[in-house]
Amino acid sequence: VPNLDAWWLLAFPDPHYRQQVMADWAAAVQESISRGTDIPPREYRVTCRNGQTKTLLASGVALSDGLLAILEDVTERQYAEEVQRQLMRELRAISGCNQALMRAEDEQALLDQVTRIICEAAGYRAAFVAYAEHDAEQTVRPVAWAGIDQAYFADARLNWSDRDPCSEPLGTSIRIGQIVEIPDIATDPRMACWRERALQHGYRSGVAFPLKDDRQNVLGGLLIYSGEADAITPEEIRLLDELAGDLAFGITNLRARATHRQAEALLAASEQLFRAMVENSPEPIARYDRELRRIYVNPAIRKLFKEPVEHVLG
Repeated sequence: VPNLDAWWLLAFPDPHYRQQVMADWAAAVQESISRGTDIPPREYRVTCRNGQTKTLLASGVALSDGLLAILEDVTERQYAEEVQRQLMRELRAISGCNQALMRAEDEQALLDQVTRIICEAAGYRAAFVAYAEHDAEQTVRPVAWAGIDQAYFADARLNWSDRDPCSEPLGTSIRIGQIVEIPDIATDPRMACWRERALQHGYRSGVAFPLKDDRQNVLGGLLIYSGEADAITPEEIRLLDELAGDLAFGITNLRARATHRQAEALLAASEQLFRAMVENSPEPIARYDRELRRIYVNPAIRKLFKEPVEHVLG
């Protein structure tokens, strides 16, 4: 490079950071020359004059009469690799959640486990599940949350009413029954009322999913926050939407099973009460099948006939 200073100025506009990079690179060059070896790739982050952030990979190859320096823009490649890694984390999260759904016996335990898996396996900053109440205020009731700064959800006062101009993304998602994406909380006008609170807790982007039963009635919603702006890609949203659907199915299935168990318990209690009444009745009571054969007699009948039960039945 004929004018190395001009080259550094072009590649690294920020003067303070440019001095750091030049010093680091000079030390690497000296070490390479003294050892006669190549310079291993060194990564530098650059904020361009247009505001874009680039990742440059600098390396050097030792020659007989000097050094060949190579500066490569690897921004797009790193982005693609990070997207692929994130999708793999998403798939691991979905797999973990599906296993939890298959083993679930308790609704609250399922919600706690799923929100934890979303944060730990997929790497999101927070996950939150709430149910839609059909009261006068149309309250959104928090039921499970996990991640960093969970106090954000513990004392949040949310609703899904269309009368509230400060509706949070989860409340909006529940009201309209659709996905609500917030690419950048710092600039999105829909987060005006919640921006300061969300940014204080380190949330920079988010997406909310409605949870619907098999009749497409909205039960509640799932809200996920990331610590970076524009961090949740369309492919991630598609996978998370599938996860939300699986979660809603798990909730409705657990509720149906609980209702069935409750009905069985009530039937058993009713039968037990009826039998106790019949057994203690002073009136002779018998039960017949379709062929009019006696299949049950209470103690009053046995006392009336003064015969063993097997002689009275039939």
